[in-house]
Amino acid sequence: MHPAIYDFKRSFLRILALLIIALVTTISTYLTASVFISNANTAFVYKSDYYDINMIGLTDTHYYPSNNSFVIQIEGYLFNNQGNPISGVVKVVVVHNTTHIVKEADVNGFFNTTFVFPNLPSPYIQVTSTNSSIYVTSTNSSIIYYQPAEVIRILALSYNISVISNGYTRSQFELFLSNSTSSIMLTSNAYYSESSLASEIVFAQFGKTLILRRVNGTLHIIYYNNKTVVGRYNIPVIANRLEMINLNLPLRANNETLIFGSMSTSVVDYPYTELGSSLLNYCYYNVFPLITFLFPPFVIYLAYSSFSRPRDSGALEFILSRPVTKDELYINRFTANSLTIALASLIFVLAFIGTVYYYSQITFPFFVVILNSVGLFILLSTYLSLAYLVGALFKSSNWTILITTLAYLINSFILQLIPFVKPNLSFITYYMGFGSVNYFIRHYIFTEATKYDPMISTFASVGWIVIPFLLGVTAFRKRDI
Repeated sequence: MHPAIYDFKRSFLRILALLIIALVTTISTYLTASVFISNANTAFVYKSDYYDINMIGLTDTHYYPSNNSFVIQIEGYLFNNQGNPISGVVKVVVVHNTTHIVKEADVNGFFNTTFVFPNLPSPYIQVTSTNSSIYVTSTNSSIIYYQPAEVIRILALSYNISVISNGYTRSQFELFLSNSTSSIMLTSNAYYSESSLASEIVFAQFGKTLILRRVNGTLHIIYYNNKTVVGRYNIPVIANRLEMINLNLPLRANNETLIFGSMSTSVVDYPYTELGSSLLNYCYYNVFPLITFLFPPFVIYLAYSSFSRPRDSGALEFILSRPVTKDELYINRFTANSLTIALASLIFVLAFIGTVYYYSQITFPFFVVILNSVGLFILLSTYLSLAYLVGALFKSSNWTILITTLAYLINSFILQLIPFVKPNLSFITYYMGFGSVNYFIRHYIFTEATKYDPMISTFASVGWIVIPFLLGVTAFRKRDI
């Protein structure tokens, strides 16, 4: 094996490198799992939010005085958190005073089921109001009028609809209105983005849209990224019939307008569902900052142990006695450490997303995985590049620890305080901070507007890696070992 290749292999498979990868995986998995395990409810996750059962439907209710029968017909769709049909039980409980009457039926996916409750009392009771007085005051006097008692019909019947599957239950309470139709929405607020316009319901999740409507017509959906139109759909709707349509949510759509006839409404979309967006926010504001504070010292030590300390101890001089040039040695070791960082960055993101999927079945688009992995890699590679440059400039390895640690403290603390202390100088943090491109990755993923130029930040972030690397190669080539 060529000495340069052998040196690259040894540098890449160092125990410290493997330890960093294992540590990244453990921390990411633990922090993410703790959201679901530590307690029933957190700031954004409720256990009921990720129950794997949902239903939408229409109910038609009728009361027949001839035999005091209450009839409820339910047309609906029972589905899991991915929008796929599931089997379960639909249960209707009619409540009249203290009487509870239960009916239930087994269903699977789409269903149309009628529940009949015979020999029930009238859903209305009659009560007589008391005499009441009305005061009318003028500028000169007050006059009292009396309103006579009257007979009032009060609704006295209600019912509760529940769906049960795999041990999970969702319920909705309804008041009985004779010969009427109402909408049933038994869904996870975390998994489904809901949009309502008059009497129809629209749920968007994993590209599947479910639509219910009481009258015929065409539903127009216009997707926006802030104020820019990024997609349109025109969907014919047949009254009282459930439609399931596969729609591709346009990339970066963050709100939508629904139009049906003369009515319209605008709603906010959650491109990754409410729970998915909350989890991403949790990653950016809790997990990711911890990684950016915790792992740069590991990367600095990785560069120190791979390059600066061997140079200080004379180990590199022994390697250079073989057919290996200075450029090859510098580039090989830097590349091996960069691959370790790249792998650790990817595993960190995959561990986060994999843990989320394990507990909630929430999935994220591929570009979210790639952008977050690249952003973390750029940040950590900056410290690697600076540590190698210092190691090339100074033979004493102490300088590597001192200078790169100082750079770490400046970037992690002083630069981060600028937007709070001097808001007008925020551009320094957004353009000059190590890995500042991560700010714009977050803005891009959450379709947020920003006043700063992402291209400048990208070039600056990459420049923090490339320029120290090139200077380090040149300095190491010219200096004595």
